[in-house]
Amino acid sequence: MFRTVWVVVSSVICLTIVGMGQVGDHPVSAEMKEILLIQRAEKGDTRAQAEVLRKAEKGDRQAESALGDNYEYGFWVPKDHAEALRWYRKAAEHGDIGAREIIGQIYFDGEGVKRDFGEAARWFGCPKPSETILASCSHISFKDLP
Repeated sequence: MFRTVWVVVSSVICLTIVGMGQVGDHPVSAEMKEILLIQRAEKGDTRAQAEVLRKAEKGDRQAESALGDNYEYGFWVPKDHAEALRWYRKAAEHGDIGAREIIGQIYFDGEGVKRDFGEAARWFGCPKPSETILASCSHISFKDLP
């Protein structure tokens, strides 16, 4: 019971802090502001959408990955697998490890592209492109990948 109350109270406090944009004299981190911007864009805020696109075009990996998500699932743009892959690649090139994993999974599943174990292996960082090895590599740590 105490744990449930604590979780609810903590959640309300966090949401209040995020909603205010700062805690006392401590501003919300730039990363949190970007997450909130992306959420507003996904909810249809056209100014936020334009800002996400502007940031992505300037090489912001979080915005690039968000555009990949949007094109993959059609949140505020039409679904387009090729465009999703293009933005995920840009995010991965700028160091977004999650985007790398998504690209590997896209090629592993053949989602919007021809299924290609070799390409999936390259993005997952696996030594050989066999289905068994890839299945295990899709859950590895990506800290050591180039």
